[in-house]
Amino acid sequence: MVSHDVAWASHPASGSQFWTPKNYAFLKDSLKSEWLDDPLDWGGIEGVIGDPIGGIYAPPNTLLYEEFRNGGAGDEVTALAAGGTTDYVFKSLGGVSNNDNCAIRWVSSMANGTADPNITWGGYPSKVVAFFFELVQINYFTVDDPERGDIVNKTIIWLLDGSYHPIAEVSHPNGGEVFSGATLDVYWNVTAPVGVANQSLFYSDDSGQTWKPIDLAVGNATNTYAWDISGLPNGDDYMVKIIVEDSSTPPLNGTDTSDSTFSIFRPGGDTVGPVTVPGSVRVTPNPVIETGNVTFDAIVTDELKGDSNIAMAEYFVQDTEPIGLNGTGVMMAPKDGSYDSKLENVTWDTGGTPVKNFGWGTVGPHTVWVHGLDASGNWGPFYNATFHIIPTPPDRRVLPPSGITADLSGVAFADVTLTYTLSGDDGAGENDVVRYDIYRGTTYDAFGTGYINIGNSPAGTNTYVDGNAGNGDGSNYFYYVVAVDDDGNENTGIGQAGKYTRWLTAGVNLVSNPLIVNDYGMMTVLQTVSFDKVWVYDPSVDPNRPWITYDVAKGYYTPGITDNFRGAWINVLADGYFTLAGVVPTPSMTIQLEMGWNLVGYPSFSNIYTLWDLLNATNADRVETYDPAGAPYNLRHMTDPFEVLTTGSGYWIHVSAPVTWTVMQG
Repeated sequence: MVSHDVAWASHPASGSQFWTPKNYAFLKDSLKSEWLDDPLDWGGIEGVIGDPIGGIYAPPNTLLYEEFRNGGAGDEVTALAAGGTTDYVFKSLGGVSNNDNCAIRWVSSMANGTADPNITWGGYPSKVVAFFFELVQINYFTVDDPERGDIVNKTIIWLLDGSYHPIAEVSHPNGGEVFSGATLDVYWNVTAPVGVANQSLFYSDDSGQTWKPIDLAVGNATNTYAWDISGLPNGDDYMVKIIVEDSSTPPLNGTDTSDSTFSIFRPGGDTVGPVTVPGSVRVTPNPVIETGNVTFDAIVTDELKGDSNIAMAEYFVQDTEPIGLNGTGVMMAPKDGSYDSKLENVTWDTGGTPVKNFGWGTVGPHTVWVHGLDASGNWGPFYNATFHIIPTPPDRRVLPPSGITADLSGVAFADVTLTYTLSGDDGAGENDVVRYDIYRGTTYDAFGTGYINIGNSPAGTNTYVDGNAGNGDGSNYFYYVVAVDDDGNENTGIGQAGKYTRWLTAGVNLVSNPLIVNDYGMMTVLQTVSFDKVWVYDPSVDPNRPWITYDVAKGYYTPGITDNFRGAWINVLADGYFTLAGVVPTPSMTIQLEMGWNLVGYPSFSNIYTLWDLLNATNADRVETYDPAGAPYNLRHMTDPFEVLTTGSGYWIHVSAPVTWTVMQG
């Protein structure tokens, strides 16, 4: 018995709330003790001189003791000798202890019970050892402390009348050996203080996980055994175990095993097929769609059986185990490329062929059975896994097209040609796109609200021509494209293309380009306009000569003067449309305004952006716009804060400090 508070808790004089007459009777009658004191703390334990358990720890060989808590060290007791003989084993030491007895042992003066071969302790004296402290707190900070273990060992030996269990030691085979004959000699050593009554030999073929008997009655006069291994299969995971039973009452056992595994490898010794490792049969994916692909994987090994290399593995898909069909299944491939080891990871897959194309590929539950063949010609047992084939789910999505853009085309640039990147499901992916629907609106909306379907292009075609919607048609147009698959799923491409047009009269006009075009060259941007000169104001090039001029008659031009940020003066020779096609810039464009005057464009199709918004965004102190009646420079000072800026127009903006103007779209 081990407890640091049982005496205190059971005694009526301790003041313990746990005291009862029954508990007190247990302390006296069973533990043979009376409680004396419960010191607040101890620092050590000392043995009683001459005691078979604690004697060697008498001073100066005392033990360190770490109490649980202050007041929880242990109890000091007085021994009671009723019905037998009581001796002290240990005493408290240090702290505020009384250096009094804290452990007793008692043996009855008479035998108890009736001697009976079927009752282990019948007819023997009773014994008690009671530790009124915690054994685990001795040398508490030392892991696997030998002194703690010694106290427990001596206690058990005393309780067993001084008997010590026999010690057995296997010396051969002890690990690493390879045996190729029909007989294996087993050797072991035994130390048995009271003599040997019997010895038993066992073997394991799975590294000691399970044991099988060799001989349960080897006898008591030998430490060798000639073991017949001719009927055992080859393997690398054999071990032997000896159990020695001594002549004490009750008998005590000693046991030992080989330190590690040894091998049996006899010619013709592989008579058992390889094992398909339980749990290794895997179906991926599971469940599998009937139009999808599936992979079967497994691990086949002969390491625990005949120790031969794996020669083959096969699978069957059927409800019941394929008895008697060895060699008729579908061959599986070794993952490392060749069957050349005792353990192989094997695999098979449908190779891109839909599951439903196989004879077993019907919707519902199925079982795959896998087993292997070793190089000695032995087929192993099957192991299986269940999987499910499910119907092909309805197609609920199609990948969108992307990258829509527009160009003017046809005679006199009268058409608009849209170009886009095909859906990822057109010629690839699910490959189920049937057409591309083209939607068009006359007022820009970021979500395409109000646009109408004007036609479509078949799958595999990445262009659409909107005839007579280009130059000569006075409307602005905005386009988006939608991919449609064979299940009617639709997905809209990101971004919109646009066509912008504006009527220009002969003479000087102030314009800008609101679209991202494929070619910013002067003659492409202005290809629908009859003109002879273009002027752009840019003091950053040369503050002393801020005007950049393009003159058709001179045959050269300055690149970049028709970008999306600048306004440009154009001398138009004849009335007509200024028409462009390209990509609508989203969600915004930024224009850098330098200190002083800036001639800029308005690259937005928003019809609600006012002069007030511009002034707040830039802190401009003056804004002017085109007005053919505004002599002498065709300009008008904008003063109405609610006047809306016009797409494709140009503006003179004066700022007192550099600022970035963010022009939002829509």
